[in-house]
Amino acid sequence: MGIRHAGVIIRNPADHSRFWTGEFVVDTGAVDCLAPRQSLEAIGLAAIGRGIGRRPDGSDKALDFTVAQIELMGGIGGATIYMPDDDVGAVIGRTVLLSMGLEVDQGGQTLVKRPSIPLPGIRRVAEPA
Repeated sequence: MGIRHAGVIIRNPADHSRFWTGEFVVDTGAVDCLAPRQSLEAIGLAAIGRGIGRRPDGSDKALDFTVAQIELMGGIGGATIYMPDDDVGAVIGRTVLLSMGLEVDQGGQTLVKRPSIPLPGIRRVAEPA
């Protein structure tokens, strides 16, 4: 797969006036998101936990994480974002893509909205008796 980029807004869920806009790599191999610590702290987001991240070479590294609101392609979602100390690029993982109903169109290497998936029982309730 080729590398895809997307403009993303990260908002502080406790104060929506504080946000950061960045260019993120869309990585369907990544589960969660990754963004520079200094950008997240600048909008008032602090670490709330620590998890293990895997580097491309296969080694593991402990990383702080936070939770934020994500805006992408007109959608809004919530995400766990790992915040490394070093200056790394920003990554959107598949958890956010799936929760926002987005997928990668392999032909065009772009993000597209998935068709809606009906929830069980919704159709029966909405149909007249």
